[in-house]
Amino acid sequence: MAIDNNKLQKILDDIPENPSWLNQYRLWNHSMSQLNTPDGPWCFKYLILSPEERAKIHVGSKAFLGNRVAEVLQNMFSDFLYTWNHITKVSKKTTVEKLSLDQNIEIQLEKFKNYLPNLAEDDLDQHEVNQEGFIDILTNGIKGMQEINLSSPVESEQGLRFKPDEQLMPTIGQTDFVDKNYVVELKCKTRRKGRVLKSTGKRNYSIVNIDKPQNEHIDQVLFYSHVLKKKPILLVVNENGYKIFNEENCEQLNKDNQKYVLRRIIQTAKRRERLMQRHVETRNFHEDIEPGFNHPFYWNFDGSDKHKREAMKLWNQ
Repeated sequence: MAIDNNKLQKILDDIPENPSWLNQYRLWNHSMSQLNTPDGPWCFKYLILSPEERAKIHVGSKAFLGNRVAEVLQNMFSDFLYTWNHITKVSKKTTVEKLSLDQNIEIQLEKFKNYLPNLAEDDLDQHEVNQEGFIDILTNGIKGMQEINLSSPVESEQGLRFKPDEQLMPTIGQTDFVDKNYVVELKCKTRRKGRVLKSTGKRNYSIVNIDKPQNEHIDQVLFYSHVLKKKPILLVVNENGYKIFNEENCEQLNKDNQKYVLRRIIQTAKRRERLMQRHVETRNFHEDIEPGFNHPFYWNFDGSDKHKREAMKLWNQ
């Protein structure tokens, strides 16, 4: 089909340009992980650290385990996979080349062997615990996806973009599984670090309860549901089993809560954009933000307190 260059140019002309001050931050979008992060650690991570410094942050063994499970499930249950090219800045849709379960597991176990721990002193121990529980978590993920029973074609890693008129930057995301009716978000719960047992001298790691969904997971799948106009499903798995949350069995996934979550997402995005604009010359963001240094994990970007110590100097604490 021939391209109407006049129509194309009109579309391009109608796209509003970002204010010049926004380019100084080298921050081009919001995301659900950003918007669910408290203001203090968000400010330091995204306004103080450069994109190059953020790229060096090693998220750790728990996220690594989740990625290993997701890769296998996407190979087994998805028909198409979107991959992002960091050079061309284009997302490409490809057909999934199916592998057997044994082949998938072999590939992932090799990745476990090559894992490099982050700066947390116990990250390697957590990784070994995760590796021991990988097969059980994967098995329960397979059972959960079989029960959900999405309709072909199923797509994974589909990028989405949400930008209401009142926001300067879009909020973006990537989906785990999407079919014609549903969007499914997968969450893997690894064992949680406990205390060192006197009897053995070794640290205890306990299985996390999955009977209730985490608020940030609810927010994420509701956001995807709104943008894609599909029904939300949250699949949470651990070594002992799985739990499927949907509109029928989880009140937090109803339409009223979706409206509330969306309103809060937009409000947070707008407030942070105002903060960025107000301090673009001075970069004194911390003057308007409570740092929240007592939070149990949001300041541990890479498993250490390195960035937290730098931030405490900034906030004169």
